[in-house]
Amino acid sequence: DCGDDPRVAAVFCTNCESFYCVECDAATHVRARKGHNRVPADQRPPVCPIHKEAAQAFCDFDRRLACTSCLVSVPPGVCFSHHPRVKLVTEATTAARETLTSLSNSFKESEESMVREVGLLREQRELIDVRIRNLEASLVCSRDA
Repeated sequence: DCGDDPRVAAVFCTNCESFYCVECDAATHVRARKGHNRVPADQRPPVCPIHKEAAQAFCDFDRRLACTSCLVSVPPGVCFSHHPRVKLVTEATTAARETLTSLSNSFKESEESMVREVGLLREQRELIDVRIRNLEASLVCSRDA
């Protein structure tokens, strides 16, 4: 077991609930454990913060992950059965991904618009600078005359 640091681990075993580097994974998952489900360390499934079990649901009301234990036997002060916005983690992830994509697109559009506006302002500034230089030259000519 390489600890809970996915930065040094290559694999996360969902059966052992542990991270492993390549060497430890090969040494640990022989014979009896060979059939364990292992995923890349950065793709570890979401975990319930209370029960440390795989989270299958997300509560929009509490803004947190929930496992089967949360949904069945709730800790004091939390009542998921009365929260109408509990949904599967996959649904919450999809919705969050869509929201992020939409926000990202909106940000890109805003950025492009601002870049265009800055370009127009620079052009106007250059025209103003030219006008100022012409007026200064005009004043110099008027003074000299």
